Amino acid sequence: MAPRRTLGKRSHDSSSRVPSPPIPQLDELWFRSLEAQARFSWFDDKSIVSGRRVNVGQLHRFNVETAFGALGWLPVISYTETTRPNLVKHFYANLELEGDVEDPNQCRDLRITSYVRGVHISFNTHQLADLLGVPNDGDLVYCAPKAKGYLTEDLRREIAHQILNPGAPMKAASLRPIPRVYSRIIQHDIVPQSGHYNELSQLTQYVTYCVCTGERISLPYLIIRTMHRAGDDRSGQQPSLWPSRHFPSSPVRA
Repeated sequence: MAPRRTLGKRSHDSSSRVPSPPIPQLDELWFRSLEAQARFSWFDDKSIVSGRRVNVGQLHRFNVETAFGALGWLPVISYTETTRPNLVKHFYANLELEGDVEDPNQCRDLRITSYVRGVHISFNTHQLADLLGVPNDGDLVYCAPKAKGYLTEDLRREIAHQILNPGAPMKAASLRPIPRVYSRIIQHDIVPQSGHYNELSQLTQYVTYCVCTGERISLPYLIIRTMHRAGDDRSGQQPSLWPSRHFPSSPVRA
């Protein structure tokens, strides 16, 4: 009997092997980590919510200068720097928040960090107030754009009494003339929002109410929370204009 032939394993042709995925290379000019670089594709598909240049002199009959000036917010609504969408998107792709938003002891010391074109950017509420030329006092107010139940029923009634035409639904078109002008400024320059401007988030309602009544809230805190929300790619919110108007062009460096 012929000896049994041992069958060896067939060698695989090198051409049949699945090639390994390429190792990502970090673009150090624009990103501080591979994670930020990967996140950029999400922001690159988003449009930017543009701010509105407010000429307070043309709106004197609506008392814009008086109302926003009483809160110290005029430097923000009258800012006129050119929009830089590409810088905005890279700012948000690299954005991180330091501090716990749930801890009352840390809320006034929240810090945004980011990185754009080789520049590390870092600022807390106090530095942001100095950079914008606005106060850093008042209540700490923020709620997500689509959050429910932020306003109590009593406060909702008070807000409606101050800004809404009697019996009308809470829509921008139903606001009294002066609050309607204020809400549009807020939607563009204080709490930038995407979607139809006739829709008023609870936060926009409350900030409009504060401008109308002079109730003080912390604008730097509100901006930092809004930035963080827009920088969270799970939120679905479009990036706002803040960094292009204030940050990569004149950053607070780490």
